[in-house]
Amino acid sequence: SAEAYVPLTDENASTANLIVRTSNDPAAVIREARSAASSPGIAPAVSLLRTEVELNTGPPPGVLLGVGSLAGGATLLAGFGIFGLIAFAVAQRTREIGVRMALGAKPSHIVQTLVARYSSAMSIGAIAGVILAVIFRFLIRSIISGLRLQDPMNDIIALAVLAVVALVAILIPAARALRIDPAAALRWD
Repeated sequence: SAEAYVPLTDENASTANLIVRTSNDPAAVIREARSAASSPGIAPAVSLLRTEVELNTGPPPGVLLGVGSLAGGATLLAGFGIFGLIAFAVAQRTREIGVRMALGAKPSHIVQTLVARYSSAMSIGAIAGVILAVIFRFLIRSIISGLRLQDPMNDIIALAVLAVVALVAILIPAARALRIDPAAALRWD
């Protein structure tokens, strides 16, 4: 690598910049640079270039809050939609659940059947959602520089929340249907 020597005089010492690249601990280098560069009456300002670059190249203020709010709102709307759709579909099967109960099916078997039936649709939706999330990440990252949207933990948390919502949406109407007398469910139209 190339090296250069530029003498620091009293005239240019206050405006000079010294950039040091190190593979060692930057704090030790900063202490040494401060003590070596200190002139009487001049206290040099020393900072990590990495910190300066991160401060100057990050997204504009408020962008992360806006993107996070949109993501949270989308997850909330998806949760309401999933809950309503699955709860309605399970409630429509009340008569079928009553027939199964009349034929001697165990409640645990009925719940397992409902979960298995709707988990395949949830899996397809989850895969499609993750694919769309990756596409939108690339799109947003190309529009707004400095965003780091690669955290897979966010995807895992969103998928877990929606899976719990789907499970609750199955269990609430199923529990209600299991409490109905099988004879009453057969008469219900």
